[in-house]
Amino acid sequence: MKQKLLALLITGLSVLIYAISLDDVVNNLISSSYEVTRVVRETGISSSFRVERVTKIGSYKLIKINSPFKNYVWLRGSLGEYVIINDIAFEPAIDLTDLEDQFIDLVSSKKYDLLLSLDLPIGYKFIIKKDLTTFEATFDEHLRLVKLRKSYPFYSMEINYQNYAVLSDKSSEELSQYIFGVKKIRAPLKLSREYLKQHFQWVAMDFSYNGLGSTYTLYFYSAAFGKIALYLLADADNTELLDTIQDMCANSPVSYATRKLGNVLAILIGSQALDLMDILDSLLKLK
Repeated sequence: MKQKLLALLITGLSVLIYAISLDDVVNNLISSSYEVTRVVRETGISSSFRVERVTKIGSYKLIKINSPFKNYVWLRGSLGEYVIINDIAFEPAIDLTDLEDQFIDLVSSKKYDLLLSLDLPIGYKFIIKKDLTTFEATFDEHLRLVKLRKSYPFYSMEINYQNYAVLSDKSSEELSQYIFGVKKIRAPLKLSREYLKQHFQWVAMDFSYNGLGSTYTLYFYSAAFGKIALYLLADADNTELLDTIQDMCANSPVSYATRKLGNVLAILIGSQALDLMDILDSLLKLK
C-alpha cells in the first residue's frame, strides 16, 4: 500500500512540475518566429472583418491587412513602427499594438485574475480578466495561438489563426526591407502612453497626406468619457475642417477644444459634459 501511495504522489508531483503555465506559453509567443494568416472579426462599437497575413520575428511584425474598405500594412521593425498606405509610411502618434501585444502586456503585468487554465487533448486554453476586460486564448500542442478573443461590455474582437508556416528567408528579408522605397511621414507628435492605457479601452486610427501636410485622425472610446475624436494637423490647411467642426458642434451636444503646438494643430471633439481641454492636455503630455 505504501508503495502504491508513493507512486501516486510521485506521479501527481510530476504532473505539477511539467504542467504548462500561462507564463510558459506567453514566453514562447514572445520569442517565436513564423508566418500565419489571421482572420479578424470585430463587433460592438466597431464592426469589421479582415484577413491579415503576418510575418513575425520575435517582437518585429509585418502585417498585410485586407479589408472590404482598405488594404494597408502594419509594420514594426528595427527602424520603428509605421502604418503604410499606398506607399506612404505614417509613423503613428501612439504605440502600435495588436491583440497579441495587449494579451502579452496583461499577462506580463501579473495584474489579472486567472479564470480558467485547461489542458485540452491537443492544446491549452486560458481565460484571464482585468476589470471589465476578458481575454480568451487557445493554443495548440506546439504552443501556437489558435484563437484569441478580447471582450468587454461594448466591444469584442476575435482572431482565428490559420496556415502557420516556418519563416522563410524571403519573408524575413521582406520584413527588414519593407520600409525602404516608401515615403515616410513622421508623427506630428506622440500621445501619452500612460494616459491612454489608464483611460481608454479602444482606439482606431486613420491618416492622410496631400503632399504638403498630414492629418492624423484618432478615435477613442472610454467607459468614463464615451467616444471622442482627435485630429492632429501638421502643416495642413485647417480652415475647412474647423468650420465643419464648429457647424457640427453648434447643432449637437458635442463640443471641441484646440491646442496649437508649433506647426501642429490638435482638435479634440467630445461630449459637452467633459473637460475637453484637460483631456487634450493630458493626451499631449502637457500636464
